[in-house]
Amino acid sequence: MGKTLESHVTRFVRRLGFDLRLYRPASSESAQLMKILSVHRINLVFDVGANAGHFGQYLRDAGYRGRIVSFEPLATPWEGLLEASRKDPLWEVAPRAAIGSDEGEVDIHVARNSVSSSILAMHDAHTKAAPASGYIGKERVSIRRLDSLALEYLHSDSVPFLKIDTQGYENEVLSGADRIMDRIVGIQLELSLVPLYRGQRLWDDLTECLKRLGFELWAMSPVLVDPQSGRLLQYDATFFRCSQKKLRMNEINDSGGSGRRCDAPSQFSGGTDSSSFSPTRALSCTAASLRGSADSGKISQLPWTIIFSTGRSSQVAR
Repeated sequence: MGKTLESHVTRFVRRLGFDLRLYRPASSESAQLMKILSVHRINLVFDVGANAGHFGQYLRDAGYRGRIVSFEPLATPWEGLLEASRKDPLWEVAPRAAIGSDEGEVDIHVARNSVSSSILAMHDAHTKAAPASGYIGKERVSIRRLDSLALEYLHSDSVPFLKIDTQGYENEVLSGADRIMDRIVGIQLELSLVPLYRGQRLWDDLTECLKRLGFELWAMSPVLVDPQSGRLLQYDATFFRCSQKKLRMNEINDSGGSGRRCDAPSQFSGGTDSSSFSPTRALSCTAASLRGSADSGKISQLPWTIIFSTGRSSQVAR
């Protein structure tokens, strides 16, 4: 009787365009993230690419009560960020600036939906999947390295988590955090399975880079899906430190031999030019949920359908 009622309720809710999931690490992204942050005793979140404060509010709604420091370059979202954090004494907003590997000034392409704004030019694949993400102008902003701007927010007892949502500029943010990377316990960043911005590093490059920095994958959740094909284009990946030997970003970018450079085009993805993208090696995941450990929230099994497209037919593996 209970299962039958649950099935009827689930179908009814889905007809309304919603879904029901239990609030636990195995079925809820926010519950999983809260579990992970708690297990690692995170008490400081660096929110890079904060826009108007969506991630900070997401953390507060999910139950995180530690410090947040948000970084945002665009004037209008930055004002919204100030308003969102105004009554929260543990939520600070850094001086308005983009975060990258250099210091100076840079032009940012402003997207109609604001959240898709980027220093990088956008590929057609992005605007086709999300028409409201098209660029409508540019804004000149300061650009700073995170390891120079964030130092004043790091305390001796800080256990920091770095969230990066910079629309294809993730590798530059990591490069600009080199001098504080030893302090960072966990990282969440948005990874692209296909080229969405010109010059961006794709999921396999950045995953390998973080692995060599001493991090391992703990969680994944879908971000952008092509509404026409159902293909996953972007996902959030959360990494935490493991016991393996870690390198610094400058050592990785200068490395030779067997290790692939973090600033080199991915041999798996066919580079960053969409014209050279190889669909025979593209990984697409129709993700529903992740099975996380009840104790730690860490992924232990991926119940995803993994589709490797050949361009002519599909091979499905579970």
